[in-house]
Amino acid sequence: MLGVGWDTVRLFLHVLAATVWVGGQPTLAALVPVLRRQGPDAPGAAARRFNLVAWPAYGVLIVTGTWNIAAAGPETAAYRATLIAKLAVVAASGLTALLHARSKSPSGLLSHRLSHRPAAESASPGRMDGTSIIGSPDGWHFHRQRSGPVGV
Repeated sequence: MLGVGWDTVRLFLHVLAATVWVGGQPTLAALVPVLRRQGPDAPGAAARRFNLVAWPAYGVLIVTGTWNIAAAGPETAAYRATLIAKLAVVAASGLTALLHARSKSPSGLLSHRLSHRPAAESASPGRMDGTSIIGSPDGWHFHRQRSGPVGV
């Protein structure tokens, strides 16, 4: 039988918190179109409920991440560079989630802006093959323009 020490507990808690924080956000985003069909307040209610789990998970990530750094001791320059990049992504993730959660107006919510624009505005620019991604209240759709050869 494998022994369970503090290293195991620390890593388990860190990975568990990361699955909630990182995995929960795209899961909730994928559910928004279905929630909107349940009523206009359903996405907000689901987001508030998710926040009750997500923010404590983010806190556990910060605590166990700090603990991981302290337990690692001196490392190579490459390790430190990777760690700095990871910390920047973690900070950006937390900051953008906080700004999104505190937004009071629909115009401040990125998901609302993307899914409530007319299709012509939501199409992703720069695709040369005529394919675009269109946001709608029902979710994201790929759209391919059907046209003949140029000049016909």
